[in-house]
Amino acid sequence: MQLLNPGMLAVLGLIPVLLLIHALKPRPRPLEVTNLFLWQQVSKERTGGRMFEKIRQSLPLLLQISLVALAALALSRPVWSFLTVKTGDMILVVDTSASMKTRTGQGTRFELAREKMRALIDRRQKNQKILMIEAGREPKLASGFIDDPNEAKSLVETLRPRDAPGRLEQAVALALSFVDPSREDTVYLITDGAGFDLPGLLQMHPAIVPVLIAGGDRNIGITKFEFRQDPD
Repeated sequence: MQLLNPGMLAVLGLIPVLLLIHALKPRPRPLEVTNLFLWQQVSKERTGGRMFEKIRQSLPLLLQISLVALAALALSRPVWSFLTVKTGDMILVVDTSASMKTRTGQGTRFELAREKMRALIDRRQKNQKILMIEAGREPKLASGFIDDPNEAKSLVETLRPRDAPGRLEQAVALALSFVDPSREDTVYLITDGAGFDLPGLLQMHPAIVPVLIAGGDRNIGITKFEFRQDPD
């Protein structure tokens, strides 16, 4: 499972607040009466129900914590992606925008994307062909349909991220134009999701499978140059 909006997990910070409110809630004060021995006798007879009574008293708190946890999960927009390979051809759409240059603990996002692409190529079926599309400023074919996995892996090493924003929507549209309705072709969308309506893209066609690349504190990249004449 991957999260499209992991920042919303901060909602879980409300759980300690609930615990604090529950701890500060006034508790009943014991009051001794003349016939206290009668209540003590009844309490002894109901020893088996004490555990149920404790659970009943804690039930509102447990429900509140559950609601906060469910709300945090829903707001973080989870996505389940499975790198399953079908019998149709594989179309790999790789994000080459500037944000893919962002460094993570395991290298740049684009280096992680290469690892994902190599893993997909290794899991291909014998008769599957591979098509690669770069989702840069102008989406373009990085290859034709390849049936040699070693050639496909070599091509992966030649791909580079660009110092420009990408056009993932157009790249996905290009990929879908190669999908054969009579086969189980799959479009693997390899991206960090930065700057795109990823849920909207996934709704374009059921053949699209997201492969999210996460990591790094912020998106970086040079996306614009400006030249000026020196007055001197």
